Amino acid sequence: MAFIPPNAPPNLLARVSAQQWNAWADGGPLDIASQRQTKQQTTYAFRINTDFSIPSQSIQYKKGMQGQLLDVTEKGMAKIFIRGVTEGEGFTNRCVPFKYLDKGAPWQADVNKWHVKVKLPGHTVFDKRDWASSSLPDTTVLGKTITRLISAFLHSPPPGDSGRTADFIRRSSITGLTITIIDGIKDAGLDNILSDADKEFTFVDLIKAARIKITNPRSSDRAGIYARFHKSSQNVTHWKPNSCYAYVGKSTDFGSRFESHPHSSGKYGDLSRNSESLHMIALCVLSVTAEPGLSYLTEQLFVCLLQTYKPDLLSPTIADSGLLAFSKLANYYTNISDEVFHITGWHGFIGRGLASSGIEYGANCSSPLHEYGSHRDKHLLIRTDDNIRDNKTGAFIPMAIYRSARTSSIPANAKGVQVFKLHVIANGKLKLVVSFGTAYVKKRPHLPPPGSRFNFAFEVRKDGTPHPYAWARLAAIGPFKNWDQANSFAVRIEWEFPVSSGKWQFEYLQSGKHFEQVDPQVPGSLNSYAKAIAFLGWLTNARPNHNHAWITKTQGAALVLQTEYDFMSQTIRFQDAKNDIVMLPGARRTNDDIIAQMFRPEYGLTPVVSPGQRLLCDTCRLLPHGCRVTMFPDGGCVPAKPIANLCTNCAVLGLPCCSFTDGVHRFPKQTPETRLATGKAKAALLIMPRAVIPQESQSFTQQTRTIESGNQDDDDGSECGEDDLGESDGFGESDDDSE
Repeated sequence: MAFIPPNAPPNLLARVSAQQWNAWADGGPLDIASQRQTKQQTTYAFRINTDFSIPSQSIQYKKGMQGQLLDVTEKGMAKIFIRGVTEGEGFTNRCVPFKYLDKGAPWQADVNKWHVKVKLPGHTVFDKRDWASSSLPDTTVLGKTITRLISAFLHSPPPGDSGRTADFIRRSSITGLTITIIDGIKDAGLDNILSDADKEFTFVDLIKAARIKITNPRSSDRAGIYARFHKSSQNVTHWKPNSCYAYVGKSTDFGSRFESHPHSSGKYGDLSRNSESLHMIALCVLSVTAEPGLSYLTEQLFVCLLQTYKPDLLSPTIADSGLLAFSKLANYYTNISDEVFHITGWHGFIGRGLASSGIEYGANCSSPLHEYGSHRDKHLLIRTDDNIRDNKTGAFIPMAIYRSARTSSIPANAKGVQVFKLHVIANGKLKLVVSFGTAYVKKRPHLPPPGSRFNFAFEVRKDGTPHPYAWARLAAIGPFKNWDQANSFAVRIEWEFPVSSGKWQFEYLQSGKHFEQVDPQVPGSLNSYAKAIAFLGWLTNARPNHNHAWITKTQGAALVLQTEYDFMSQTIRFQDAKNDIVMLPGARRTNDDIIAQMFRPEYGLTPVVSPGQRLLCDTCRLLPHGCRVTMFPDGGCVPAKPIANLCTNCAVLGLPCCSFTDGVHRFPKQTPETRLATGKAKAALLIMPRAVIPQESQSFTQQTRTIESGNQDDDDGSECGEDDLGESDGFGESDDDSE
């Protein structure tokens, strides 16, 4: 459910309710036709076929808008509903000429009966200019391919990567990694066969050449990357019978891994238990104490070299929504490796076909470097775009809503709700960029309880204008050109309460650390501004548009899939997310520009022309005393000499001058005028008001359709250790509070 703009009716999104519309989007039933009797007994889908407007409605109808056709009169007028468009005071539907509509199929209220299609990207275009390595430690086709693949992973990171892979590669060096991996292949006895550019090897060739054939569960004290070659039996459940498969994995003990695969509850365990023949060999021998990054990287290299992804991941349409994240990543690694193979001449393996390789299909589902590189930020986000109409202005607010594909759990002993953390990694150390969460405190009782589950969503205004419930809560007036864009997104959580009741609650989380500076030498460099700009660029996969060294540079981008609902064909399409949100310039505004904004009529501020007997300017009067003392250089309203009409506290906030407004008080007198003046001044100079939503408006009905982003159902998961990056998974520090 998106936010409700000012001046909109309570039920913005639908005749039934905004909550029911979102429940429908998540799989719940919705039958608008049953909400009110009309002459037409059946509701139909429709799409507008031309731009037109009806002045009396103050609505600009655009070609391509779609909705529900509720009735058609004898005079050729159609009663329609379009989410976020046709609502007004006291009504939700509008009448328009039927000739402007294309009528579709009867409305299917159960979204679970709609078609699901996945439109995977075609051939990805990569910027390959940085892929070339200055050093080639091994000049064979195999060596050149390994070197170039590592370089490609470094310079063209996959979606959802936190920078961990790039950090590991930089610390280890491409040359050093190539040498280690080639040495491991030599130890496995496969260097000659894999390095021969003139021979297209088969899986039988690999088995014959392998020095380490893993045939029993005894502990081997050998670690590294292995391959398993299967011929499935008639008894397989999730695989094609009597077919040849190849699987690549990693282990710190080859023998123990041989023993564990048949006991797996995942789909690969089914293949392991039901194979007419099975051969397991070491592909690359690594040290048992090797850094985990080396194991993940080498496993990913062999998944690419041998082309062992499951074929349904690479299909243009996938019915199983649980494979969406895997499919996006598999296509990335397949596309990037194909580019490298074209450069180096590597001949592939399974892609050559059964006659050439002896293998028909790959059996890998997960992407090892995603397991390693995404670290704690493993969330698949589903983006849905919408246009919400402001009923006062008639303007459409373009929104992009990024919703978690699966629910998150709160430990039973939790001290708060940890929603999401974004990290970057440098020199093997984890650095927190931003954390969304809140503690359990008496002042904020309306939160999901310990032991419950919740979904989260990021609501982004695509035009960069402030969201009314913005996470950053920055004041309306700020020193940087993209100040409003830092306020353009909100963080929302949703949870079922009571559990299993079918009733849901929601809440917006907002920053509670309002005046911390990142760089004391830069006026206005507030922590919440810096975090918001860094996070928004990562979320939307948009290039930074500033030169501020004090804003953390994120690496990679969020793992996002876009959904589109086609009413005419009753189809939900999943596809790559659009890259249509642009980061606005972050240069500093001129003093004249800021002053002109400060004294616009809507803020009600008075210029500093005659402060009279007042000792404190508006900013200092509104700041809590404790905050002035602990977070600002001077406790009082001290002139920032030699600048006239400016105190040191306003200077910290990046303001070019002070203001002295009648009626502005820290504790306003109880009159409508003083409350209004104080509220407007506080929102303009210090902080956006906290989101206050009546609890009776926060209950809604929802049937959540989760899209799992875990991989245990298909692969056997990682068997290698993890690095200790020095950051706890517990509630810990959050950028939100419960003031």
